[in-house]
Amino acid sequence: MNRFLSIDSSFFEQNEQITVWVSVSNAFDCIAFDSIILNLVSCNSSDWKEQSPPIRVINNPGTGIFKIELLKNLHNIEIELTDNQGKLVYKDERGQKNTYVLDIRTSPAGMYYLMIRTNGKSYAVKLIKQ
Repeated sequence: MNRFLSIDSSFFEQNEQITVWVSVSNAFDCIAFDSIILNLVSCNSSDWKEQSPPIRVINNPGTGIFKIELLKNLHNIEIELTDNQGKLVYKDERGQKNTYVLDIRTSPAGMYYLMIRTNGKSYAVKLIKQ
């Protein structure tokens, strides 16, 4: 099972290594602790713009029909959608289309992660189904 952790790196120095401690508990009051070591990478605004995903999602947040537009000509495209727990909800290998319609109306409301892989690069976008 995958969980996503988001940390605002503006509180840390660039190129700094930090340790994040995590505690996990369950309904039986069992608690486990572990640590994650993160290497923060320097990133200026021009670097960030180059790394931004070339993807536009229309109707996000939405009720389950999302239009996905690829803003660059990409080839050998693979699309995966996972739920907030990392479970695969949708997978498609489309090739070279620049517009897709993703219909997840039958899936429960919540947060989803759209991953687009092409030519050795991966792009991720968060989708919210209301």
